[in-house]
Amino acid sequence: MRGNRETSGLRLMLMIANIFGLVAGIFGGIAYIYYGFIVFRNDPSQINPEIFNYMPMLMSIAGFFIITNIFFCSFIINFLKKADDITLLNNRYIIALFSISIGGFFTPFVLAQMKNIPIQSTVSPKFTISKGYGGNSLVSGVIALGSYFWFSTVVFKSSNTVFTAGLADQIFVGIVSLIIFWGALNCMLFATPNAKAAWDKKAGAYKFMNFIAIINLIFATFVLIMQLLSSILTIFSIIADLFDRRRGFLGTILNTTFATYRIAVQLFIIYTLNKIIKGLWSKGDQIHYQDYSKLAEKQREYEMNNA
Repeated sequence: MRGNRETSGLRLMLMIANIFGLVAGIFGGIAYIYYGFIVFRNDPSQINPEIFNYMPMLMSIAGFFIITNIFFCSFIINFLKKADDITLLNNRYIIALFSISIGGFFTPFVLAQMKNIPIQSTVSPKFTISKGYGGNSLVSGVIALGSYFWFSTVVFKSSNTVFTAGLADQIFVGIVSLIIFWGALNCMLFATPNAKAAWDKKAGAYKFMNFIAIINLIFATFVLIMQLLSSILTIFSIIADLFDRRRGFLGTILNTTFATYRIAVQLFIIYTLNKIIKGLWSKGDQIHYQDYSKLAEKQREYEMNNA
């Protein structure tokens, strides 16, 4: 019962964090519209002349990331609303991947605090990741491309077309167009009403769906590796802090006491990310997780010391 309450509490914290992220994204979008569609349009002279020619691309990139933040926060909130505690516990790493995709700093904390038991995912990682990445690529890509042409022709009144613009603009438009194409392809394969049935049957269109899903996993793996490297660098930073003499004698003792727990958490994150990567590339269609006893022991010690 206590475990269920703990998971429910952490689920509530996740909900609040992602609502905060969603609100931040909405405010970012409002600021984006205000400056891009009103301020810069009425007075382009406010823009630094050195970056004036790159503003359509810069504003397009900003729009892409704002929509990406809104999309994945909404995706996670919707999952949290529909999933019970057990479903969340069993599939938390797939949701964590989407949070990591938008730079979610809260994810490592949740990974370290959720109930530490052997679990198995209950949804298809390949299918879910492809559906999430596909939807975001399509929506964010269309917004980014539309923003680029809006700022180029309306705000900054450029007479150039894609064919007469500079090489940087041509490459940018090509990349965004590829993102839109990839998003549309994934949505057609993984977001249609009969997509899940076709995936589960593993016949006909499944081979092509699986091929596309593998490409999505390559990107997902890259995101996880970046987070893994971040945890490794964090451990080095924690160790370096132990030798910081500016903290004083008492500060050094307190820092050393807490450093063991912090390192254990980061090791658990590294362990978890490693298991996710291995699970995503396994022959099966589900991820299996094992208990990390050392972290569980450190968590119990920490809870007892702070009881």
